[in-house]
Amino acid sequence: MKNYNKKDLKLKGLRLKAGIDFKKQGPKPELVSPEGHLPSHDKVLVNWYPKLQIQDSRKKASSVRESHSTELNRETFSSYHIAFMDLDYLYFEMQKFKNERSWHNLRLSKEEIARLLTNDYWYELEIPKEELEFDSFDKVKKWEEIALVLLKKYCEKQYLLSKKKWEGPNMEYYKITEKDNNFFSEYKVSVDSNDESMVVKLKQLKDSLKKNKLFDLEFGGLESFSFSQHLYQPLLTVEGEAVKVTPVPLNEGEYNFIQDLKLYYENNEDFFKDKQLYLLRNQSKGKGIGFFEAGGFYPDFILWILHDDKQFITFADPKGIRNHSITDFKLQFYKHIKELEQQLNDKDVILYAFTISNTYYEDLIDTGLKLSKEQMEEQNILFQKDDKEVYIRKMLESIIGEKAVGL
Repeated sequence: MKNYNKKDLKLKGLRLKAGIDFKKQGPKPELVSPEGHLPSHDKVLVNWYPKLQIQDSRKKASSVRESHSTELNRETFSSYHIAFMDLDYLYFEMQKFKNERSWHNLRLSKEEIARLLTNDYWYELEIPKEELEFDSFDKVKKWEEIALVLLKKYCEKQYLLSKKKWEGPNMEYYKITEKDNNFFSEYKVSVDSNDESMVVKLKQLKDSLKKNKLFDLEFGGLESFSFSQHLYQPLLTVEGEAVKVTPVPLNEGEYNFIQDLKLYYENNEDFFKDKQLYLLRNQSKGKGIGFFEAGGFYPDFILWILHDDKQFITFADPKGIRNHSITDFKLQFYKHIKELEQQLNDKDVILYAFTISNTYYEDLIDTGLKLSKEQMEEQNILFQKDDKEVYIRKMLESIIGEKAVGL
């Protein structure tokens, strides 16, 4: 079920040039200790308190919550802790991690892993002090578990930074067409064949597509709707288990983002009278537009605004961020996309990225780096539920650089 209704718009996308393969052609990254202290925003941050809330007794969980309400305790491993750990086990687990990610060009060494663990200037560990006190051999397994989490996060960060540095100059703009992988030929919808009413509704939807006379439809947990500025129609969302849809239907955050954008677009004709807006849902790995900075990051939506002979291309990603640190690659993507814009050096294309948080600001876990709501907005993190009436306006104002009219 596809209706590509925007012909020859000359919209641009981003991709890696053909024939470029980091694993085969690029340098061989090596997991090594940093030469000196890293700034806080570059460190690996692990908050172990939520883990303890799940694993520990009610008494300990209570004490964890009390600590959480003030300031989280920070600890580091010492040579004392490392002496108890099984470095062979850690090395083989890291080899396993490397193989699972298919990072065949990554070089690991047991000596460097040991060196990393004896240095504390590349990570910050939030954990109750007593968790690193040796009072039983059971603690050692926990320390190894924590060490692996730290090592994997640091390894991923270093590998992806190396990949970014090498691949960045080999990115290019290209023209989006109907043959782009982000478009698909059909939805596959599965329902109980015994439910005749649902089968009838699906046939109605299919017939409306053939006749190019779409209408919004809601039944049995399936909702089909249109947004005139989305590059294909219809869009589907599903609630419950009665209906199965492929490709994956919109989740709640994605659905709300489109509805909010649609409402703003339809109610602000004056703002858009000299601008053209288009939206496209970005598919996942292998088909959509992805970025290496965040471990194979595929933002949920691509938004184009054509204005003053320029293309403002924005990657918008509705997501829950309750457990995310502000240093997370995906939350920091707004900076990486501007670096890429400079590298590509096309004066007619301006790139942006926004995280659309469907977590209330007050529900964010304070990992010790929690920013104010205003500071997070400065980092292009907008709050869908807190600011339902205005977050779309805030995003558009940031993109175009002019005041938009409120709803």
